[in-house]
Amino acid sequence: MIEIRKDLCQNFNDMAYTDNFFASKASRWVERGQSDDYRRDELIRKIEHSLENLTLQELEALYYDMSTKNYINEY
Repeated sequence: MIEIRKDLCQNFNDMAYTDNFFASKASRWVERGQSDDYRRDELIRKIEHSLENLTLQELEALYYDMSTKNYINEY
């Protein structure tokens, strides 16, 4: 089992955006008339690019955060 340091998880949470940021971005995407599929692909590309630049500790913190929120299911 991977040991996750709580201070690393807190650092990840500090980097997270607020709900207001996402809400304002979402309304701009709709205004531009982008299709859902196009926007989904664009978001996936941006997330993948960001993940490639994370350190192992940051990835572990992200994994811990996502798994505790049930965004990741163990097989």
